Amino acid sequence: VDCRYPTTMTGEKLSEAILAASGGCAEVEVLSDNKPFYIDAGSPAIQACIGAYNEVTGENKKPFTIGGGTYARDFPFAVSFGPEHDDRPFPAFAGGIHSADEAANTDYFMEALKIYILALIKLQNIEL
Repeated sequence: VDCRYPTTMTGEKLSEAILAASGGCAEVEVLSDNKPFYIDAGSPAIQACIGAYNEVTGENKKPFTIGGGTYARDFPFAVSFGPEHDDRPFPAFAGGIHSADEAANTDYFMEALKIYILALIKLQNIEL
């Protein structure tokens, strides 16, 4: 079983719950356990990133978490951050996010670049 669990859970508690749900008809062996990775949305660094996004786009978005594992957990204080827009069309020759033929419209790519640059400027002024 490969599963992700919230910060309110531990791998040990999850294993116990699975064993209990089996009514004793299963064995549970934990082969690996990565603790959930979470940084509070109110932290100055997260606010700097979402602030840069909103400043460039003119939107008023709030940060959110995803259920997947990311490269961010390999760094002491990092998050996945990107200007994803589900409602924007992809170029006719391309596929969606993470597909083999992933692409983006040049205008949206330039907007993303502005967001990243502004976020880096804001982040350099934060004591982590």
